Amino acid sequence: MRLYAASLPSRVSMPDAFISLHAKDEYSFLLERESNQENRFSVMGAALS
Repeated sequence: MRLYAASLPSRVSMPDAFISLHAKDEYSFLLERESNQENRFSVMGAALS
């Protein structure tokens, strides 16, 4: 399994970045920090089917 990590500039909207990266992926997820400010990071990804 490959794992990639990147910091995005704060002006980038996480939902917009997620849609740009994973719009065509069948299985994708976004765990948004905005919904829980105690978390330090937002996490997005996709799985291959």
